[in-house]
Amino acid sequence: MANYTVRVPNGKEYGPVDLAMVKKWHAEGRIGKDALVWEEGAPEWVPLPRILEPDSVTRPVRRPSPAAEPRSAVSPRSRTTASPTSGAILLVGSLIVVAAGVAVLLAYGLPILQRRRALAEIQQHTSPERRFVDNDLGLAVELPEGWWMLLPESSLVVAPEARLKLAEPALGAFAVLIVEPLPRGMGGSLDKFVDHLREARRPRYPDEKELGRSDITVGKHPARLVQTTWAADGQEARGSTAVWRDGWNYFALRSWCPSREASRMAPELEALLRGVLIKGVLSARVRQVVDQLVLEAPELSRPAAEALVQDRLSSGQKADDLAQTHVQTVSRGLHALSTEETRALSEIYAQVYAPIPEAERVRLARYIERVKEGEFVRPEEGQAMRQLLRDGVMGLPGDVRVRLQALNEKAIAAGLSGS
Repeated sequence: MANYTVRVPNGKEYGPVDLAMVKKWHAEGRIGKDALVWEEGAPEWVPLPRILEPDSVTRPVRRPSPAAEPRSAVSPRSRTTASPTSGAILLVGSLIVVAAGVAVLLAYGLPILQRRRALAEIQQHTSPERRFVDNDLGLAVELPEGWWMLLPESSLVVAPEARLKLAEPALGAFAVLIVEPLPRGMGGSLDKFVDHLREARRPRYPDEKELGRSDITVGKHPARLVQTTWAADGQEARGSTAVWRDGWNYFALRSWCPSREASRMAPELEALLRGVLIKGVLSARVRQVVDQLVLEAPELSRPAAEALVQDRLSSGQKADDLAQTHVQTVSRGLHALSTEETRALSEIYAQVYAPIPEAERVRLARYIERVKEGEFVRPEEGQAMRQLLRDGVMGLPGDVRVRLQALNEKAIAAGLSGS
């Protein structure tokens, strides 16, 4: 079976593959008629149409073989006899030419053959898809030229947690997309998430060294890029990890290649990151829930409400009861308040309860204790008690309400982190 290598207009080569695969790529629009094709063993590259439609292309007329051409007569006098010295010179010259040819083959031919074999091996694991879409995450990735999507079951990259596996065969580079719900204690920090990822890799790559971090943008979202290096299979590897956040999820696009290809890898990674499209559906969902929560529970600051909502949604739970159940988180984090802050919080809540009739105040205190203990509260009772509490908080002077929100925010941060 003949093998073919395809060269696209920008000079990149793909293959070797069989003719059926070449036709498939053309049918899918991955290569155009301006591509060149080289058949293994052929003397030169030919236009793609000549391979696709061999019968419709006029083939060049071959010259007759030398054996079929009439030979001109040569007189004995026209012959020259080479001396032994000139024969030795010719022999040495021929050997030099042959040696030079072998050197060129070793320097250029073997790496090209090795690269073609690598390309052929990787392409057996690829998908024809050029676009990755996950509507639940509100994320899409448009693959730039040179990058290939690996099949999920591909063994070239062992990463069970990866949502997407990619390869750039020309550089021997790979990439994976990882999505992780908000880990406890991150507090929205991208650098903490980078540290979290690096710590998870440490058992497998204990010698990995960080080269630096920088701010970048991915899909119009602020992101961080960390560069690392480590040894893999006796060779030095260079890695780049871009991380960003959307709603309650952290995203990491991790790529790596041999260190010798690091300079060529940089523009390829930039092109890949430009192809990341973030719709922001997760952030929109968080904003929607937070807007409602701060209306129902004015004792919460917006950052505290966001932390509560993201924590709840990241665990796959609903967030529609947070106006009631957030007191559990506040209670768990009260230890983080100083003695003075604890006293101030008690005094503020005394002002909240003061205008409420005594009978209702007793019911409200009982309700809060039951919620703290996680007991079931009938929806209609909970709604009535929440309205009493809301009216009391809204009756506070503005500066006192802001102080209450700040104290609750500190307790909630401690309650969520478990510290």
